[in-house]
Amino acid sequence: MPFEVASDERQRRVDVLPSAVLELTWAICRLRWGATKMGNNLQVLEEHMPALREELEACWNDGDGCLPDTSILAERIGALLTDEADTFLRGFDRAVHLDGSALELRSETPEVREATLARLDRLRREPALARRYAALLSRVWELLRPRWEATGRETVRRAAADWSQRLRQGVEVRDLLPGRHLGKEMDQVPALRQRPRVVLTPMYFVAMGGFLIDMTGYVHIGAPASPDDVERVRREESELIANRLKVLADGTRLALLRDLAVEPASVMDLARRFHLAQPTVSNHVRLLRDAGLLESQKDGARVVYTAPRDRLDRVLEHTRHLLLEH
Repeated sequence: MPFEVASDERQRRVDVLPSAVLELTWAICRLRWGATKMGNNLQVLEEHMPALREELEACWNDGDGCLPDTSILAERIGALLTDEADTFLRGFDRAVHLDGSALELRSETPEVREATLARLDRLRREPALARRYAALLSRVWELLRPRWEATGRETVRRAAADWSQRLRQGVEVRDLLPGRHLGKEMDQVPALRQRPRVVLTPMYFVAMGGFLIDMTGYVHIGAPASPDDVERVRREESELIANRLKVLADGTRLALLRDLAVEPASVMDLARRFHLAQPTVSNHVRLLRDAGLLESQKDGARVVYTAPRDRLDRVLEHTRHLLLEH
């Protein structure tokens, strides 16, 4: 959610701290988004991607994008703002059962907040799901651990020291963020100005983008630890644009999307409506979902998809921004 520190930010507390759990969350998000090339130190996940994505979808086949559930769980047991993830992974079951009723998540839309709370509730009520998700998180972290311990932790430590020094010299939080970071647009979320604390986290596995999460007691902002190669980032952005446009370039897929923008439907409903084979519709829906254009909801034994106007607007606006902004 867009964020920029208010003009009176020097009256609030600003800390610069690592977060191995946030690094792990970024890897899960990349898997969730269906990235074909992980980039920036995440290449180790590429050869395992099909199996990891299958396991992730087995846990969360709800169509939602990257939600802040792992950060919330880690914060519950005091394991979010550290340079190791083992405390969180060992305490996952305990975190799942701790109370989270005070969570406000002002950084998220009502839909994302509701989806996040629903996930946390499912983890609490379904022990088998909690075990499966915890096992997946542990597996991903074991793949990331060698690079994190070899270079990631030290890179983040040095960036944290540098950012802290610059803040003491009067640099504002927004000036530490890359040009397209959502944290440069806090004016769209004035409620976040009321938070008394900001925690900045330099991130090793992030090449572009990052996080902004309202943790209720503070606003957590994650951003790349060091400037990346501009040309490489532009190539990655161009690939993202091409993939999105490719999804929208198919006439049948576009017709399905337009139909779902008007009326929710299951794959079977769409197959009947468009006189298509169910596997064909399933493939089109999967591509639209992976591009972030669809939301889904369980309705008994079936999954119902919809294409909300605000979600389409966000995806298309982000594509426009990547294509035209410099």
